[in-house]
Amino acid sequence: MTKSRLVISYVIIAVLLITASLLCIFVGTTKIDISEITKAGSVSNSIVLNIRIPRMLAAIFAGGALSVSGYCLQTFFHNPIAGPYLLGISSGASFGATLAIMLGVGGFLGGNSVGVTAFIGAMVTSFAVIA
Repeated sequence: MTKSRLVISYVIIAVLLITASLLCIFVGTTKIDISEITKAGSVSNSIVLNIRIPRMLAAIFAGGALSVSGYCLQTFFHNPIAGPYLLGISSGASFGATLAIMLGVGGFLGGNSVGVTAFIGAMVTSFAVIA
């Protein structure tokens, strides 16, 4: 791939990300106009600042983290089809979540014990595969 094609690809991806982000802010169950957002103290301003922008940023960061983790798995194992399902990492996460739900293991971890034990199960499986 030439350098100019790579730059064009990055520009297209950036434009698509910005467009999707703006759509995420303005489209929803509550119709919001640009003029309503600028009014301080309005309900629309509150919806955008407290709900839609944090969700949009969380989606962008989660998508970026997933793509980087997939790239790292493929690079580490020198396998272009390496992924969490192929390597058993997802099964380890499922096992950890099942332990939290069925046996009550992880109840001491608080309200997100299922997520935490799923992460622990995924990490244990990852280290086992690497070893």
